[in-house]
Amino acid sequence: MSNLLDHAKKELKLAGLFDGDADYGGHVAQAVMELLGVFSKQGHSGSSANLVAGLFSRLVNHETLTQLTGKNNEWQDISVDDAKDTEGIEYQNVRNTAVFKDKRTGKVTYTYAIVFVEESGGSFIGTARMPETGEDVRSSMSIKSFPFMPKSFYVKVDDLGNILEPEKVREALKYYGEEQ
Repeated sequence: MSNLLDHAKKELKLAGLFDGDADYGGHVAQAVMELLGVFSKQGHSGSSANLVAGLFSRLVNHETLTQLTGKNNEWQDISVDDAKDTEGIEYQNVRNTAVFKDKRTGKVTYTYAIVFVEESGGSFIGTARMPETGEDVRSSMSIKSFPFMPKSFYVKVDDLGNILEPEKVREALKYYGEEQ
């Protein structure tokens, strides 16, 4: 076995992920070892290993490798037939399923522009409060024009949903061209 496989097996065992009471009865650890076995057999050097691992991580998380174009072939109609006024009238991007476009206004939003990270390590999307202004900041932000690469900003919040890193919020607002 390679050093990579030995290391992975040791770490997975220490984390208890092979145990019967682990997530999915230890099958997650087995699946990881199987993937690492394929990766190890490919014989990557340090540089190619990082490239392959990075691309694999992005693709397995359903991320795009290039900017969204906004062209018609990137959208799927997910409208609800009995929608009232503006509710449920939208398209979903087929390359990034967290990007939506309102049929009537053409407004495009990215659901995960800001991901709020709790002190406990959990995370959520929705709203959190800016402590200095008391204003709510929402996770979803508008995409002003295409081509565009959606980006998520991870912002720490306290147990009450107060933002602990306002500078990261300002960075996200600047990236998305939003005003707060």
